[in-house]
Amino acid sequence: MRKLFRFILQVVGFVTLVGVTIGIVAMLLIGQWLQYSPPLEKADYLVPLAGDDNRLLTAIELYKQGYAPVLMLSNAIIQPPDRAERLEAELGRPRVPYAQRRREILEHLGVPAAATAEFGTNHVSTVEEAESLKKVIGDRDVKILLVTSPSHARRATIIFQSVMPKAHVSVAITPEHRLANPWWSEQESALLTMTEAMKMTYFWLGGAFRTRTQTQ
Repeated sequence: MRKLFRFILQVVGFVTLVGVTIGIVAMLLIGQWLQYSPPLEKADYLVPLAGDDNRLLTAIELYKQGYAPVLMLSNAIIQPPDRAERLEAELGRPRVPYAQRRREILEHLGVPAAATAEFGTNHVSTVEEAESLKKVIGDRDVKILLVTSPSHARRATIIFQSVMPKAHVSVAITPEHRLANPWWSEQESALLTMTEAMKMTYFWLGGAFRTRTQTQ
């Protein structure tokens, strides 16, 4: 009985050691794994994901370089103004609506309206963006070049490939907000890495954030 008990403890100890080792290695490598940056590929559509205007700027640069003929623009949810923004409006500096600001950026940088199209409304997550784009493009064998932030690249690619399995999905990243190496050596990189790791885990567990109008 003692030998059996000792054997069980040894097995548990070994499994624990292996688990801890794998966890440590994963934590060391997760930053560079998230910051996915494959070679650029030409596509049918350029899709700058919502959340950062730098993504739009990078997509415009890629459009001008001939990587895709059409920019598909995601319509993210517009949050109501907070106290500081209301005060700014009272001081004569009202917030410019995002759709207007985006249109002004496109016009200023010489992107013709015929080369752009919008998809979806009130997106609150990457999953919603992928689902909305699929409704517009359909379940077709097309090439999609996502444009997003470095830490978001891996998760965005996995989500779009999951939602649109027939599409060939590649990704381009912005030069802004690149993760430090190692990722824990810089505050912004540490916050981005841990946030993305949690969101990636949530997606793998079957979770997805959606607007309330879609979940009710």
